[in-house]
Amino acid sequence: MQHLFQEDKAPVLINPALPRERISCIQELLWKHPFATPHLWIASSGSFAKEGTSKWVALSREALSLSAAAVNQHLQASANDIWLNPLPLFHVGGLGIEIRALLTNSKVVQFRPSEERWSPAQYYQTLCETKATLTSLVPTQLYDLVVMGFTSPRYLRAVVIGGGALEESLYRRARALGWRILPSYGMTEAASQVATASLSSLEQEGYPRLQILPHLSIAVDEDNLLTLSGKSLFSLYGMVEGDSVRFVDPKVAGSFITKDRGVIDRDGLKILGRADDIVKIVGENVDISALQRLIDQLKLSKGVHGDCYVVPKSDSRRGSKLVLVLSQELPEEDIDNLLKEYNLSVFPYERIEEKLILPSLPKTSLGKLERNKLPLS
Repeated sequence: MQHLFQEDKAPVLINPALPRERISCIQELLWKHPFATPHLWIASSGSFAKEGTSKWVALSREALSLSAAAVNQHLQASANDIWLNPLPLFHVGGLGIEIRALLTNSKVVQFRPSEERWSPAQYYQTLCETKATLTSLVPTQLYDLVVMGFTSPRYLRAVVIGGGALEESLYRRARALGWRILPSYGMTEAASQVATASLSSLEQEGYPRLQILPHLSIAVDEDNLLTLSGKSLFSLYGMVEGDSVRFVDPKVAGSFITKDRGVIDRDGLKILGRADDIVKIVGENVDISALQRLIDQLKLSKGVHGDCYVVPKSDSRRGSKLVLVLSQELPEEDIDNLLKEYNLSVFPYERIEEKLILPSLPKTSLGKLERNKLPLS
């Protein structure tokens, strides 16, 4: 990690696929902010740099080190471990693996598929060949491995799942194939993981609660919104818009109020979803994240391959209505069967009456759907 902070200016970890001129512009804008201690800039998940607007997170060396040390302690990581890293280094998840390995003096293998696209078969082959003991995946990547029937290699002792919600039926299917998966909750603003299932959860049945890592504390308000406190939080945002930048610190008394909802009890943390996933339809509160979990569960049970998302759309009469956004590769029969069973499983106001089929769906580097790029109007 030391080489990241040897420059006079805070390094900007940026997707190399962006145009060179845009990369230079963003760097020059972010370098306008002086730091008294070593920092780096990393894009917030879901930023839209290609359109000229993006949100950048300033993380200090101390924040990144504290986060990595806490995760290492939680995973009981040591110099004997081998990390397989399939995540981009310009994302906090991929960067976090590098720093954890540095602190424990353990080996890291970078997974680079031959065609620059995620390949579950190539990933699995690399996992077996390298005898990796630790790795991280996003739910979509785990889904691909499970659908292809891959069983966990015997050397692998833990797989941290982050970057999105892990559906419970997918968790059970993966565990049945031997995958030692640990669901987690984290964000760029907290330098990676905030809470992660314990290693002891692998000896139990059922979807585990998440254990809050020692470098952070979490408070829950009356609306179930989570507020984070601790030294691994980010310093400020850099809001880039075209050729200008605004620097904003949204923390209140050093704490960060998230848009995530959850509950905490003696068993740990349970994430309920995003506050902005609640929409009104004919006066009823509808939780989009819960409906997406149902779609994911139906996809898995029916062996449906391909992208499929529940997305709200403004409607003058109902307030909102639900659209099923699909990739073109899904067979029409699979779509019809999926929709039929979904609509039989939900309240009338939660039914999907419209489909949007696209050749490809707009996604972030970690495979998250970029809703604001969908042609819904």
